[in-house]
Amino acid sequence: MALNSYDNLKISIADWLARKDLEKYIPDFIRIAESRLNNNPDFRVRKMVCKVTADISGGDVGLPDTYLGMRELRFADTGASLQMVSPQTLSDRKQCGSSNYIFCDLGQRLEVFPVVDDVGVELFFYQMIPALSDTNQINWLLVQSPDTYLYGSLMAASMHMKNDERVQLWGQMYADAVQGIVTADKRDRWSGGNKTVSIA
Repeated sequence: MALNSYDNLKISIADWLARKDLEKYIPDFIRIAESRLNNNPDFRVRKMVCKVTADISGGDVGLPDTYLGMRELRFADTGASLQMVSPQTLSDRKQCGSSNYIFCDLGQRLEVFPVVDDVGVELFFYQMIPALSDTNQINWLLVQSPDTYLYGSLMAASMHMKNDERVQLWGQMYADAVQGIVTADKRDRWSGGNKTVSIA
């Protein structure tokens, strides 16, 4: 079975499990595999980078629901990058003043200082892996590394079944697949590979 779509992935997982009573849980197992990657701060590769434009309003920039972490913030008109600082550093700069523009990631929003209003910015950020579903049959991760989906889903299924031996087996294979993606991304990044920002 070619793992080239959400439907085929579900069929393959069902074949590997050979448990009819678990088939209704397979979408949950797939979602858990995606969630593990989204929540892993060490799994941030270029294919997760997204660019959007926004306006600073009262010193704040709202963040999309798919936001995982900031990579770069630029003024749209000049292309100048803003320095990212910690909340404590931002607070200190507010007390002593700052002529250089800085920003802080507060989770649901970015705070920019000195405060500006109605100024356009470009956000380059890591976004969640587009979730597979009946209406979204494919994404970049399934194309690049279908084994990551398969092993991650089988690990989640084994946890559901409380099969520690299988959890360890699929967990190791899942970890190896994830590390393969990270290693390939680092290799391409430093060897002059494709620099195009991919949004899938």
